[in-house]
Amino acid sequence: MTTTGTLTRFWSVVVAGRLFCRTYSGTDGKWHRAVIAQKAGRIRTIGQTFDVAFASIADDAHRLAAS
Repeated sequence: MTTTGTLTRFWSVVVAGRLFCRTYSGTDGKWHRAVIAQKAGRIRTIGQTFDVAFASIADDAHRLAAS
């Protein structure tokens, strides 16, 4: 499955040139499942294009730090 060109709504923030994002549909969404399986991709947002590596946040401590 490829996600290239798929319009997907998500929250995003750029910190020190790094993009952090979270999909609106959560971990049950088709896009989330696809990108975690692919592990890499490209996101266009806020007028920039980012080559990205995807990873799930595993525990509550990391979720809090990422919020």
